[in-house]
Amino acid sequence: MFRVLLILALILVSTISISLATGFPKINSKYLEIYDLTDNKILYEIDSNKEVPIASLTKIATIITAIENIEYVDEEVVITQEIINTLDDDVSIAGLKVGDRVTYRDLLYASMVPSGADAVHAIAILKFGSLENLLEMTNELVVRIGLSNTHFTNLIGLTESNHYSTADEVRKLLVYALDNPLFKEIYSTKKYRLSNGLKIKSTLYKYNMLKRDIKKIIGSKTGFTSAAGYCMAALTNVNGHEVIIVTLGAGRNGKKFYNVIDTIAIIDYLSENKK
Repeated sequence: MFRVLLILALILVSTISISLATGFPKINSKYLEIYDLTDNKILYEIDSNKEVPIASLTKIATIITAIENIEYVDEEVVITQEIINTLDDDVSIAGLKVGDRVTYRDLLYASMVPSGADAVHAIAILKFGSLENLLEMTNELVVRIGLSNTHFTNLIGLTESNHYSTADEVRKLLVYALDNPLFKEIYSTKKYRLSNGLKIKSTLYKYNMLKRDIKKIIGSKTGFTSAAGYCMAALTNVNGHEVIIVTLGAGRNGKKFYNVIDTIAIIDYLSENKK
């Protein structure tokens, strides 16, 4: 009798583990991890331990490191020419100008919501003294939380030979960061007005040219470089469960940005199949 029960239990576990593979939508992303945050369980993955470029998903690590080390986020600071001079022409920016008076809170939102490299560099220089100092602290955080397949050589996700992570470790990083209330608030924001009047909005709008229902995505960080492809680390809610979806290495076809398309297709699939 015990043997019969054991066999039935094993069959049940096997069925649960492969259930998401049955009828799973065809996706464009090369690397994927779907994680049930509520149940602390990986639901599905594709090459999630492959070390690859992750573009601006890097900023998840940069921003949580900054949050943990800024004592007073409402302190006012001034954008300098030195900060602007650190930016390459092709990086994503929030639109800060020399002389702008903003707070560190503003800069944190501007780093995440429109993925502003100008805001990231402003935090690094004004609070930590240099880009290198914040980078060192970010890599120390990576080691401290046990990410052995992640290393950063810049703060914003530029393609460099020793700058990489995996879908699995991006998910672990996001799980860690979401435990911080301020990070989660910023990560879940789609539109924001800085204290100097500058209006910013989520990169989701840029990548959602097909006008899909992005309300299904509670929080997100997107990224793109030619080496990393189109990436996303998203938080959603499926039948009462918080779920993280990390997609890396997606392509684009005209107005079809597959980081967004894949994520929404997965959310729709989970909503119909995950109980």
